[in-house]
Amino acid sequence: MRWLMGMALRNVMRNKRRSALTMLTVLLGTALLTLGLSWLNGLMGMIFGGATDMAGEVRVVTEAYAKRQATLPLYENVDPVEPLIETIQEVHPNARVYPTIKTAVTLTVGEDIGDHFGLLVAAEEAYFRDVLELSEGIEQGAYFSGGAKEALLGRALAAQIDAKVGDDLVVLGQTQDGSPSPLKLRVQGVVNGGNSLADRQVFVPFSEGQWLADFDSGATEVLVYGGGYLEAADVASGLRKSSVFRRFESERMAECRDREVSEDICRFRVEAWSEREPYSGIYTTVTAVFAVLAVIIVFVTALGVLNTMIMSVMERSAEIGVLRAMGLRKRGVVGMFVMEGVLIGLVGAGLGLLIGMVPSVLLEVHGIHLGEGLTSKTGFPLSTTVHADFTWAIAGLSAALGILTALLGSLLPAVRASAIEPVNAMRRRR
Repeated sequence: MRWLMGMALRNVMRNKRRSALTMLTVLLGTALLTLGLSWLNGLMGMIFGGATDMAGEVRVVTEAYAKRQATLPLYENVDPVEPLIETIQEVHPNARVYPTIKTAVTLTVGEDIGDHFGLLVAAEEAYFRDVLELSEGIEQGAYFSGGAKEALLGRALAAQIDAKVGDDLVVLGQTQDGSPSPLKLRVQGVVNGGNSLADRQVFVPFSEGQWLADFDSGATEVLVYGGGYLEAADVASGLRKSSVFRRFESERMAECRDREVSEDICRFRVEAWSEREPYSGIYTTVTAVFAVLAVIIVFVTALGVLNTMIMSVMERSAEIGVLRAMGLRKRGVVGMFVMEGVLIGLVGAGLGLLIGMVPSVLLEVHGIHLGEGLTSKTGFPLSTTVHADFTWAIAGLSAALGILTALLGSLLPAVRASAIEPVNAMRRRR
C-alpha cells in the first residue's frame, strides 16, 4: 500500500500542469457548491423560519377549521382551549404552546369605519415577545405595557392607514356567529415584524381577540414550538401517536356524539408546517434544488477529472505494461490511479472549501438587500435582506463531494488501465 501511495504521489507530481488543472476543476466545483448550498440554506431558513414563527412549527386545529381555513372560520374554534394545551404539554413537556386567534378585519384611524383590510392576530404576550420577537422590532412607540386596549401595527399596515403612535384605532371584525364586532384600540407601537407578512398585520392581546370573536375560552389555532422547524415533523408525529392525545380526542368526540353535533368540530388535525400547503410544496422544491445543484457540480467536476486521468492512462500505457509484467495485479493498477484521483481531490477540495467559505461568510454577515418593493409583493414571509447560512455540515458535504468527484472521475480510467495487456503495452513507444 505504501508503495502504491508513493507511485501515485510521483505520478501526480510528474505532470504538474495537468495535475494543477485537475485540482482547479475540483477546487471550483467545491467552492461553488459551498457558496450555493450556503445561499440556499439561508434562503430556506428565512422562508421556513419566518413561516413557522407565524404559523407554528406544529399547528393543532379542529378538522372543521382545517377544511375551511382559507376563510378563517371563527365558528370552527377549539373551546375550551385550555384542556387541549394541557394535553399537548403532557405529551411534550418542553414544548411551548400558544393559543391564537386570527381573523380578517377592517381598520381605520378615528371614529369612522374604514375600508383598509388587515389580518388581526391575537395571542398571549409571550408569543409576541419570544416567537415573533416584536419587542425587538419596535420602530415607533413602545411594546405592550400590559394594558388591554393596546395594539401593535406592522409598519406596512401603519403606513397604509396612516396610523401613528397614540392614535385611536377602530377595528371591525365579526363574532363567531357572523355578527359585526367593533373594537376600539390605542396604537401602542409600530413594529418591524421581520418579514413582509408580519408587516401587514395588527397584533392585539389574546383577551381582546376573544372579546372580538365572542369566545368564552376558545381559540382558532393552537401553535406548538418544540425544537426548530427541522424537528417539527417528529413533534407532530409524536403528538398524533400519543395515547394521551388520542384518549383526549376520543373523549371530545364522545361529547360531540352526545350533543349530536358534527364530529369534525371535536376531531383535531395535527400538522407540522412541512405538511401544510404551500410550505410542503416549497420545501420539496427547495430540497430538489439542493440535490440538482450538487449533482450538476459533481458531474461537471468529475468530467474534468475523467478527462485528465484518461490522458494519463494513454501516456503511461507502456509503463503500466512494465508494472504488470513485474507482477502488479489489476487491482493494484486500479488502486494506484484511484489514489492519484483521491490525492488530487483532497488538495482541490481543501482549497475550494477555503475559497468558498469567504463569500459564504460575507453573505452571511452582510446579506443581499432585496428591497421592500420586491418582498412586499410576495405571499411569503420574506425579509428585505437575504443572508446566506454557512454551516460546518455544508462545509463537510462540499468537501466530501469534491473528493468523491475526483474518485469517480478516476475509476473509469483506472479500470481501463488495469485492462492493458503487458505484452501489447510494452510494444508501444510510450
